[in-house]
Amino acid sequence: MSITTDKIPEYGIASRIEKGAFPDQSQIAFLVIEIEGFLDGFVEDNLNTFLSKRNEDKMMYKDTSDFFRKRERYNQSKFLLQYLVHFLKSLPMEDRISKMPVDPFGQLKEFVSFHVELLKEDDVVEAVLREYKMLQLLSDKNIWYYKGKMKSTYSSIRELVNSAQHAEVEDYLKLFKALKKLCIYWFSIRREDESRVRKSDLYVYSVVRVLIHKLQT
Repeated sequence: MSITTDKIPEYGIASRIEKGAFPDQSQIAFLVIEIEGFLDGFVEDNLNTFLSKRNEDKMMYKDTSDFFRKRERYNQSKFLLQYLVHFLKSLPMEDRISKMPVDPFGQLKEFVSFHVELLKEDDVVEAVLREYKMLQLLSDKNIWYYKGKMKSTYSSIRELVNSAQHAEVEDYLKLFKALKKLCIYWFSIRREDESRVRKSDLYVYSVVRVLIHKLQT
């Protein structure tokens, strides 16, 4: 079994979501309630799971940076989902943002950028390589190839995010499509196994699908 990058696998998670009926207003409202409930304990629950696993594996901390790095990542995922859910109500465009105390488009771009930059973090790269190794695809001779595939994925999504400059429909679409590509990448890395995929990624994909549809209709 090979791991793809940003194309939607014919029988993958993204394909299943896309082939499903588009949610109506009541279903979208239910999705929002479901996500809000999920986010209530998202950071704390994930940190507790992380600490429990470290204890079970009898791994000792060299310092506290690992814990705080995890906390930051969970918080960033929470902030991203909160923004996406808020944007289901309305998307603030350039003319409105100029009168607002904060720039929601700029903040969304920062949240997306954070998740894209994770593709360059050493522990994330190692986690991806472990997936290839489990599939018996990785060896000392071809590790450069799989690292290159990851860099290529990073570059294509990074370019899309960088090109989003203004709070207009076209640039919102770029950020949403960047998130979609990122989710598809992680679905493929987890071998399209929904039990192994982060629930936050499933929610991000579902919400972004709705947002893209609203902007294109």
